[in-house]
Amino acid sequence: CGGRAAVAVGFAGTVYVPSSEGGVAAVAPDGSTIWANAGGATRFTNPIVGSDAVYGATRGGAVRIRIPSGVVDTIGRWDSIVATASLGRNDVLYVAGQDTLFSFAADGTPRFATPIEHSGSGGCWGLGNGPVIGNDGTVYLHADGGARWAGGALIAVRDTVGPSTDAPWPTVPGN
Repeated sequence: CGGRAAVAVGFAGTVYVPSSEGGVAAVAPDGSTIWANAGGATRFTNPIVGSDAVYGATRGGAVRIRIPSGVVDTIGRWDSIVATASLGRNDVLYVAGQDTLFSFAADGTPRFATPIEHSGSGGCWGLGNGPVIGNDGTVYLHADGGARWAGGALIAVRDTVGPSTDAPWPTVPGN
């Protein structure tokens, strides 16, 4: 799945930048590097900034990078190409896989894995087509057409968590 990586900005003006070689760098407002290559070879499409961590959906899993230390925790694993994710209240993570919507609690335990039908090219969710969380907790995804849905379709998965209200960058493409 191609696409360009997005950057995210935290509360204090720290910018989180994914590297094409893998990992994420944290850059202070003065331009100094706080940490670099957190996450190692893991390639992020878009970092998501929570209250005390940066989250990333990657091919085969999701990770949490602790702020300010840069310590990396694995949140979940799957056999799917992942393009993006969104962060709900209480740091609940939603990740759109090629045929599944995953949800993980803040401690990294799986909440659910709901099959979703997707007919896009190679099973890829395009950048910006990740989960969007409504105020009532419904998680919305865009299916980009293909043989079944000419012109695309909207998938809605009912949940009760709702969007993050205390994160500077809770959903794609941000606030």
